[in-house]
Amino acid sequence: MAIPILSRWHPLSSPHSSLRVTAIHYLRYAVGPGADELLSTALSDEKPAVRWTAVQVVGHLSLRHLQPQLAALLKTETDPTVLINLRRVAPRLAGHQS
Repeated sequence: MAIPILSRWHPLSSPHSSLRVTAIHYLRYAVGPGADELLSTALSDEKPAVRWTAVQVVGHLSLRHLQPQLAALLKTETDPTVLINLRRVAPRLAGHQS
């Protein structure tokens, strides 16, 4: 079941990374530009767990339009877990671009 995202709801403003991770995880059930914007923001989060979760959700939803951001992140990411997921997801999404 798809959950619409309200533009005024912004879970990434929480100072607690565990809440940001949980919010991003549940975006796998969301639809709309608000969800994409939150995922794009989460890819730049200071905490690796948030970035890692965002990469997983982007891959799960096959959000091809975010592939360039994943490719750019591949060049700067230092966390090993995030890198493993980026190396799996970014090329798969690039392969589906037309």
